[in-house]
Amino acid sequence: MAQARRSTDTEVALVWGGGEGIGKALALALGARGVAVVVAGVDERSLGRVVGEVVCGGGKARHVAGKAGDSQLLSAAIEKAREAFGELTLAVMVSSHPHEITTALGPTLRQQLTADARVLVVHPASTAGGRRSLLDVGCDEIVELAASLDDDSSGRPVD
Repeated sequence: MAQARRSTDTEVALVWGGGEGIGKALALALGARGVAVVVAGVDERSLGRVVGEVVCGGGKARHVAGKAGDSQLLSAAIEKAREAFGELTLAVMVSSHPHEITTALGPTLRQQLTADARVLVVHPASTAGGRRSLLDVGCDEIVELAASLDDDSSGRPVD
């Protein structure tokens, strides 16, 4: 296993769902602020573009692609972060399916992170039960996004 190459003042973030949309925006913002970023998701091409944008902006980034909701992909992303940059200080989980985080990813995530790493979940507004289950698997903060006035909650723009 490769030795972590991390100085004590470098922050390292995993952005799950970082290939597009809000995940991409978060990955780019973190990279612009000097945070080393590992983006994970399903579309290798999109993830590669995000890494390219972070690096072109002077940041450090890597990516891991695989099946959505797969705990093995999550483990691979955490290991890639450790090998390239050191221990994760932040895990941002962007998902429109909170159950994906609670059932497949949550337990794996908390088992593999250090105690001081923060976990932020970003997802569409959900029921109170969904919030409780996310907190139960160790999420530190939850950001719920309400549908915009420009859509009909199906994800399609309204004419």
